[in-house]
Amino acid sequence: LATLNDDYVNKCPCFSYSRLIHRHPVLFVLITCMISCILAVLPLVLAPLPDFSDPTIGFATRGTTISRRLDTWEKLRQEVRNAEIFSRFPDSLDVKEQITLKKRHSFDDSAVSHRRKRPKQDKFNENGDMNITMFCSYSPSSMNSMVVFHLENPFSYKSLSALCRFEHRLYNSPLKHDLHLSSAGERSNGGPLCQPWHLASIAAQLVYKENCADLEPADQPFLVEVIEKCTPYRRVIAHCLKSSARDSGKTCESIPENCRRFELHMLYNVLVPKDLFQSAQSNATTALKMKNDNLSNLIDESVIFNANQSFETLMILPVSRRALQFHDDPIGLYNSILFEVESVSNEATMVAIRLGIEEAMFKMSLFRDLIYNVLAVIIILLIIFCFTRSVMYTAACFLCIIMSLGVANFLYTIVFNVRFFPFINLLTLIMVIGIGADDAFILHQAWKMAEKEDGENSSEDVIRNTLSHASTAMFVTSATTAAAFFSNLLSPIVVLRCFGLFAGIAILCNYVFTILWLPAVIVLLRRYNCKRDSGCKLNLASRLFTVNTMREYGNKLASPSRLLVKFISEFDTMLMLIVGGVGLAAALAFFVGPSLQLPHIDHFQYFKVSHPTERWPFEQKKRFAFTEKAADMPMVMTVVWGLREESSPKQFEPTDYGQLEILPFTLGNNVSVEWMMQFCSRIAAQPFTNSLKLSSTASCFLPSFVSALQEQNCDSDRCCGDYLDSFNSSQFERCLRKTMIEYRPFLEHSDSDLLMGPLFERRTNRLAVVIVTYISTYNFSYAFNEMRQFYDEVGSWMEKELETAPEELKGAWFVSENLKIFDLQLALTTISKVSLPIAIAITVVVLLLTTRNVLVITMAMMTIIAVILTLSVCLVLLEWQLNVIESTTLTLATGLSFDYTLHYAATYLLVRRAGSRKPVEEIFCKVGSPVFMSMLTTAVGGLCMTFSSVYAYYQVGVFMLLLASISWGYATFLFLPMCSVVCRLSSKLPSVQWPWKRRSHTQGSTLPPAAVPSEAPSPLPELPPSFAFTGKAVADNNIISC
Repeated sequence: LATLNDDYVNKCPCFSYSRLIHRHPVLFVLITCMISCILAVLPLVLAPLPDFSDPTIGFATRGTTISRRLDTWEKLRQEVRNAEIFSRFPDSLDVKEQITLKKRHSFDDSAVSHRRKRPKQDKFNENGDMNITMFCSYSPSSMNSMVVFHLENPFSYKSLSALCRFEHRLYNSPLKHDLHLSSAGERSNGGPLCQPWHLASIAAQLVYKENCADLEPADQPFLVEVIEKCTPYRRVIAHCLKSSARDSGKTCESIPENCRRFELHMLYNVLVPKDLFQSAQSNATTALKMKNDNLSNLIDESVIFNANQSFETLMILPVSRRALQFHDDPIGLYNSILFEVESVSNEATMVAIRLGIEEAMFKMSLFRDLIYNVLAVIIILLIIFCFTRSVMYTAACFLCIIMSLGVANFLYTIVFNVRFFPFINLLTLIMVIGIGADDAFILHQAWKMAEKEDGENSSEDVIRNTLSHASTAMFVTSATTAAAFFSNLLSPIVVLRCFGLFAGIAILCNYVFTILWLPAVIVLLRRYNCKRDSGCKLNLASRLFTVNTMREYGNKLASPSRLLVKFISEFDTMLMLIVGGVGLAAALAFFVGPSLQLPHIDHFQYFKVSHPTERWPFEQKKRFAFTEKAADMPMVMTVVWGLREESSPKQFEPTDYGQLEILPFTLGNNVSVEWMMQFCSRIAAQPFTNSLKLSSTASCFLPSFVSALQEQNCDSDRCCGDYLDSFNSSQFERCLRKTMIEYRPFLEHSDSDLLMGPLFERRTNRLAVVIVTYISTYNFSYAFNEMRQFYDEVGSWMEKELETAPEELKGAWFVSENLKIFDLQLALTTISKVSLPIAIAITVVVLLLTTRNVLVITMAMMTIIAVILTLSVCLVLLEWQLNVIESTTLTLATGLSFDYTLHYAATYLLVRRAGSRKPVEEIFCKVGSPVFMSMLTTAVGGLCMTFSSVYAYYQVGVFMLLLASISWGYATFLFLPMCSVVCRLSSKLPSVQWPWKRRSHTQGSTLPPAAVPSEAPSPLPELPPSFAFTGKAVADNNIISC
């Protein structure tokens, strides 16, 4: 038997691998470093560097019905714009058609010129400055840059002086050039720069002062009196300022003269919040009066305005946000404005800011806030150092993580040929650090246990036992986490696919380097330490830094560890009921209470809600009337014939739209022409169509084309109404080409920028595509239900119509460009329903393969489900919305919450196999420290990320912090008490032998009694060998001595 065992060991792959590491550790280290460095450099040379110039790229869908149509539509627009495949007008006619056309072409260029759209006035003069007469205006718009201030006593002299001093510092400091006030600012009649609109400048005009610097404390009573006196007329001042309103009507004549001032209109309707005016009338009465055209109904004598109350007010700068959009140093500009605000006075506090530099700030913050990743790495490395008491091992762990990221980038960019690298891929760094630290702790603990078990055995045996103990456990945790990442490949959202692919590859690469790199490094460290110190102890530097310190802190932490173990062991039933009750409450709240809602914001969120750039859209925008609601944007309905809706774009490239595939169709017989004309009539008559916003000629060309033919005099070319009934396909297209060329001057200068009408193939001049476009009565909205109603209503109507279409016209499809946001929201609502079950299924399979114990699988899955449900409820309480980042984190919850429970489950099987009756003590002895340190490193990494101002970094930090604490809490205070209860009950119940156990026992009884020692329990064949420890370490049940 001993000979057979030796032969098995010699043939075991783990033995051969451990022998190679033991004999050639330097070779392993050098080859691993060299290969990883080469692979990490190749993407930097062979592929372009990541481009974060537009961080919103990739936040779109691929593979859905709407996205396929939108990609095809965008590709069609590109082709028409480039005029490579399709053209709106035929290129040429044959000689006979050209002669006929010249005879009919009786209009000259002057007849066309009056229909052409008047060219727009140039916004810039010859010096490059903005045109003064066009850009400068008395009424600012929502496109102006603006700052929101909070004033405790708005109309006091101190508050007005603070605003005035801030204006002075803007115009007399380097900020004047940074804000482009000297080149792009508004000017008054070609003179000096226009003053910014704010409370102080308005106050100066109301008290008849030239500027705010001339204000005096004595002006306050008169100013407040005017404002309070004119408040009832705030809604009619703008009407009465118009010449037509002043000349007619008694309402404007009843308004006091000093109230009919444009400055008061700016004060009431632009600079102060709309909720500042409290009226005794109900909201319904006010709304009814607003609908009435009578101006007298808009006067509200019951309105109350308290000039002494604190409120927010705007400072509108005379420069457009577009002028600042591409500033060289947006963060420096933002910080300079913050500094100027803080330096003027404490009376004015900046609440929000809107300068148009948000996107540029975000691009710089992506890299600037990586300092928090660096901080997390440093703290995690310190934790690893304190746990392992080895500087070199800590450095090796760090290099292992760096190499895994470099190789992952090579596989992602070169092997999988994915050139799009979204900014959320940067989040992989902090996640790989957490997983890498977990593996480092497990490997180090397994090495210590192997040394303790093997005693006098060789280092080769220590390596083999270490790998056999730790490799499978690390692979299971890495595989389940990578599976959670890879499940994002099923998402239709491009950035989630890219993130899932890159992060999953990085996790697996980290596992490979942990198995290849770290064991060889440990062998080198132990070998050289043994040469320097025959006792194989830590070197002097490690002693000075760690031994005494760790011994001191270890003694302090020993008592809480004993108390925790004793508490769980003695109160296991109570803990199981209490913590299980918390899990049940979380399940009830998850299924009954509110869930994560879709975002209702109308912009891409770059920073945390508390950031001043985000407080404007989230808090302040809705408070000011003139920016509350942008102009309504109607939904455009487009129906396309002649193209397949699938253009087959690259799934990981958001800027690739594939290739158009022509779907042949004919429009040259009476049946198809008649059906399409009826289709145009029916869609124009639908309640969801606004036929008044777009002429019938522009919407559907066919009725106009037929009418034009009927008006033509018949001649030899047969393009007239008399021959319309006998047209075939070629004749129809020939007449259509001739008509399009004849009316080309009119169509080229159409007021509409919409793509519509027939499109011709450039190579053959044949009719290839027909586009019918109508304007809908629905307006674009970020509300999911409204857009769903529009899509379902129009889509269902189109399906019914196409059922009656001739066979050659059944290939049409409907699309609207404004459905991108709706399709993204629709994908967000379904992604977790697909990815989460797959991740859970993978977890169950992994547990089944590693434990092969139904009871342990049941307890582990109960724990994991409790973690996921509790985490989801916590995110709802934190008012998370179902956005792209949030959807990703929910998918990762399964894989990341599995690690701690798996380590406990594997160790529980081990101690039960050894016959231990104190499972909690044994589990804590073997994996308690690595599991706790893994939780600590993950939580610390997440905590560091919460200090970032970038919204994505902050959300991931919060998620990691919550997940680490909740997962460890349930694994420790729910799974371990369940294990303790099951162990105690199994010892009290009568022994039950399953049929296969009885057969095994009967067969084993034929062996000599000495073959199986009575003091050592017989091994169970169903326990995986990777979790099998020898009897010496297992027999030690003393948590203190371990």
